[in-house]
Amino acid sequence: MVRNNSPDGKRSHMTAFVSDDDGATWKGGLLLNERESSYPEGIQAEDGTLFIIYDHQRYTFNRAGKPGVGSVQIAVFLWPFWRLMDLC
Repeated sequence: MVRNNSPDGKRSHMTAFVSDDDGATWKGGLLLNERESSYPEGIQAEDGTLFIIYDHQRYTFNRAGKPGVGSVQIAVFLWPFWRLMDLC
């Protein structure tokens, strides 16, 4: 599961969690991006690699100072390395 985990409830602190019991419990809490982020999506490839894609700065000003012009970010975790990052 990937979700915003901001301490103040904003769309920031995109964080990844893993469940090894079909979603009954979630472990980890690997911070992917502490900046504004939204709409995460993830898949796991046959080789175990995890791909997480999400929007960055969709609703605020980007680095160039333009409103609503963000970027798409991707995080890739190669198997078995993501298991070593305390995700599970």
